[in-house]
Amino acid sequence: MRLYQSAAGYDLTHEVSAGTITLSITDGAGAVVATDLEATIASGTATVHVASLPYFDTYKLAWSDGFVEFADLCQRPYFTVDDFRGYNTGAKLSSTITDAAIEDTRLQVEDVFDMAAGHAFCQRGNRETIVGDNRAVYELEVAGVTDVLSCTVNGTATNVVVRDGMRMLFGAIIKAGATIEVHYLHGDVSPAGALKHNAMVYANALIGAPSVNPRATGMQSEFGYAKFAVAGKDGATGIPEVDAFLSADASKGGHGIKRYVIA
Repeated sequence: MRLYQSAAGYDLTHEVSAGTITLSITDGAGAVVATDLEATIASGTATVHVASLPYFDTYKLAWSDGFVEFADLCQRPYFTVDDFRGYNTGAKLSSTITDAAIEDTRLQVEDVFDMAAGHAFCQRGNRETIVGDNRAVYELEVAGVTDVLSCTVNGTATNVVVRDGMRMLFGAIIKAGATIEVHYLHGDVSPAGALKHNAMVYANALIGAPSVNPRATGMQSEFGYAKFAVAGKDGATGIPEVDAFLSADASKGGHGIKRYVIA
């Protein structure tokens, strides 16, 4: 489940049968954010409105009936439902594709883009636990780190500097066996201008009504046989324009990030 930063807050929902139900929220470190928030129930759906969440993180949502889910709070979506409906105005899309289906497809698109580029195009939060090994420099698992929200060594708050988007530099050697816990932000603060377009191009191939079957590898016409790109073989999506955007080759207009290697 993914949430996006909103001044209006967040409506958290859960399907229920009957009775009173409450919600408790903890952050990625297990700290309590809210507890025993009473839900409003209508038509079998329990809803709790949360005015704000403190930072980009993965939150545990524990309902009092025992149901647990996790929600990632991120800066913004790669495109909105309205953006996509405006991009594809075909009658088939507007009449048969629900908003929920578009949101599910968007989640898939965001995951593919992040993995293919090795980089998030909008800010997200991440937490890591690292075991010290007598070094002062440690490499984080995600590139494009923009800020460290907290860092502790054996539970004690510690200052750290991040260089090259993923190298965590301490002012002293961290002893072997010490536990380093870090919570940081990563991804683009200002997404690339072409992000929304390319994300919707890919989403349309997944859920829209393109003139050519997106599973086709070629097409015969009066002008001969045309061979299509194939997702996974010719790039993450098989759509040349989108894969060029995701690549790490700046000469091709790529926005993917090459990971730094520390010798």
